[in-house]
Amino acid sequence: MAALKEYRTLLPYIRRFGPRYATGLLFLVAVDAAQLLIPQLIKRAVDLIASGSFTAAQVLRPCLAIVLAALAISGGRFVWRVLIFGSARRIEALLRERLFAKLMELSASFHQRNKVGDLMARATNDLSQVRQSAGMGLVSFTDGVFMALGILAVMLAQSPRVALAAIIPLPAITLL
Repeated sequence: MAALKEYRTLLPYIRRFGPRYATGLLFLVAVDAAQLLIPQLIKRAVDLIASGSFTAAQVLRPCLAIVLAALAISGGRFVWRVLIFGSARRIEALLRERLFAKLMELSASFHQRNKVGDLMARATNDLSQVRQSAGMGLVSFTDGVFMALGILAVMLAQSPRVALAAIIPLPAITLL
C-alpha cells in the first residue's frame, strides 16, 4: 500500500473528474465485453458452416453482428479515450498551473540554488508521467482485470476441464 500513498495528492483531482472517469470506465468495460463477444460470433459462424446444413442468411447474421460489434467497439473506444485521457490531461494542466504558481511565489534565492533544467524536468517529464498514471495506468489496470476475468468466465462456461488445464500452469509461468 506504500505505492498507493503517492496517489493521495491526485485524489482531489480524480474526485473532481470522477463522473467523467466513471463514465469512461463504463465505456471501457462495455468495449471489453464487445471484444469478448466477437470470438463467440466467429465460433457460431464456423459451427454453422461445419454443420454442413446452413444458408447464406444464417451465416450472414453472425457476420453482421461482428460488424456491429466492431462499430460499437470503435465508438466506445473513442468515448472512453476522450473521457479518461481527457480527464488525465486536465489533471496534468491543473498540476502544471499549481506548480507554476508555487514556483512564482518562491524566493529568488531558491531559484539561484536550483538549476533551471531540474525545475523544467519536473514541470514537463514528471507531470507527463502523472498524466500517464492517471490515464493509461487506470485503463491498463481496469482492462487487464476485466479481460482476464471475462476470458476466464468464458473459458469456464464453455469447457471447464480445458479451462482448468490452461490455468494450472499460469502461476509457474508468472514466476518464470
